[in-house]
Amino acid sequence: MKIERLAAVFKALSEETRLKILYLLEKKPLCVCEIMGALNITQTKASRHLIYLKNAGLLASKKEDRWVLYAIREDLSEDVKKILERTHALMEKTGDLAEIETRLEEILKHESVYRQIHGVGDKTAVSSRFSCG
Repeated sequence: MKIERLAAVFKALSEETRLKILYLLEKKPLCVCEIMGALNITQTKASRHLIYLKNAGLLASKKEDRWVLYAIREDLSEDVKKILERTHALMEKTGDLAEIETRLEEILKHESVYRQIHGVGDKTAVSSRFSCG
């Protein structure tokens, strides 16, 4: 792995909201409105951080119906996967994520209804694991 690539990964991980987004994306595919709801942030903030993570090479996107899906890329190097796995484990140890997980569980109970009510249009992003494409 080149040093520039490693620096991009660590820069992407250096912001709290991006860490939380990656944490959520480890769980399942999510749209921007679901990320917004789980993290209690604006659409602009969620989209800005998703774009940052995608530009850092950590996420891929895919259109599904009206929604754009964002996912942690499956084709990441083993080294980057290990960094993300360790980061995820460290975040779980903090104990600060219970509220986020509770909100996400509530949102996902009625996922399709939630997307229709809270969706931000055709540019809404959803996340899942898949290769870049």
